[in-house]
Amino acid sequence: MEQIPPKIQNQLLQFQQIQQQAQAIASQRFQLELQLKEVERSLGEVNKLDDDAEIYKSVGAILLRSTTPAVKEELTEKKETLELRIKTLKKQEDKVQQRLREMQQKIRQELKSAGPGIGGAG
Repeated sequence: MEQIPPKIQNQLLQFQQIQQQAQAIASQRFQLELQLKEVERSLGEVNKLDDDAEIYKSVGAILLRSTTPAVKEELTEKKETLELRIKTLKKQEDKVQQRLREMQQKIRQELKSAGPGIGGAG
């Protein structure tokens, strides 16, 4: 089996780096989606309360008394922020996946044109 040309080796290295980037973006999106679900659950519980109900919110290691409308507003803002960040990450993820597909196709073409014996049976 012949050696893989340096140009193709470089392309493969770039491909691996972009794969790692895609995994990092997917992981970030997953974490944000978990946070969003938690915020949605909390907001659902707060929405069941009267506006004058006694409510506490966690601030670090302590609980502070707050008002129901203030907590609703805070949770709603956090929800909107998380949804926007998730949407942005999904767009990034789509772009990276498209780039990976294009690179994969280019690498395959390079391997075919480099000659027999390179790249295995593929």
